[in-house]
Amino acid sequence: MLDDRDLLAERYHVEPLWFDGRRLGRSLARQAATLARTKADLVFGWFADYHLVQPIRWASRRGVPSVVVLGGYDAVHLPSLGYGVFGSVWRAPLARDVCRRTTHLLPVASALVESVNAFATWPEPTAQGVRTHVPGLTTPTTVLPTGYDPEAWPMGKASRPASVLTVARVTDERTYRLKGLDLIEAAAGQRPGVPFEVVGVDPTVASRPVPPNLALRPPVPREALAARYAAASVYVQPSRSEGLPNALCEAMLAGCIPVASPVGGMPEAVGEYGTVVSAPTGEALAEAVRTALASEQAGRRDAIRERARSRYGRARRRDGLYALLDGLLSTR
Repeated sequence: MLDDRDLLAERYHVEPLWFDGRRLGRSLARQAATLARTKADLVFGWFADYHLVQPIRWASRRGVPSVVVLGGYDAVHLPSLGYGVFGSVWRAPLARDVCRRTTHLLPVASALVESVNAFATWPEPTAQGVRTHVPGLTTPTTVLPTGYDPEAWPMGKASRPASVLTVARVTDERTYRLKGLDLIEAAAGQRPGVPFEVVGVDPTVASRPVPPNLALRPPVPREALAARYAAASVYVQPSRSEGLPNALCEAMLAGCIPVASPVGGMPEAVGEYGTVVSAPTGEALAEAVRTALASEQAGRRDAIRERARSRYGRARRRDGLYALLDGLLSTR
């Protein structure tokens, strides 16, 4: 979100409209006051949810174009994980209203438009995406992946000691399962000679018993992750639901061999350069890690970085945003 704000500020005057969901009434009042005096030519926001209802309705009433980025949770409904905006009785209709009223939807991965996820509901597949959860949706949609600055995520050494890294913000048992840390826990137990590290786990969750070769670390500033990526041999993202996770793309830019679950935009990101986990089990993840560790060869990490740079470089995101927004603004 902040990366997009910075990109847009390079070309347009940007007026941020902050929203704090913990202070709902105050945030809605501040939104209404700001919208009453703004003369914006376009509304741009991340995630189809209640925080965008007022801005998108304001734009719709005035004939002002609007763009909503779909990032992940706003395109799914996973009751077993308590995850997804479409599982909420009151938020689901608001999310649908945002999707239908906005001028353009901008999902970061094609899976957020329409897909099937069996990894979260194994072995039964479930239909996901906004076309599934917003019946009759006709809003124009363009898939545009998020973008990353290759210079911010420098390449590590070509040869690295065997190690596995995961970066995930985990605050409770629900997000522990959502991010697949239970699978990492099981896989680490089956690969005792390989060090596993997860960065981003709250201390209350990290106090749980885990295999001795698995370290659960607290969150660190984003800029501190570059050194972690550059030192890791394999990066693992076994989430049961995702859009296009920043950490996976950043790790690939640093040359990590990627291992990911078959959800969201991750299979497209990994391609033939890494391994997609076959099933949500510790055994399947341990085998995927073994395959990744055994696949290191000359030039492989460079090829992984080039894939991430070409598909998810900041310049591609910038050019795609400018082309879409300039086109919408030209119609006014």
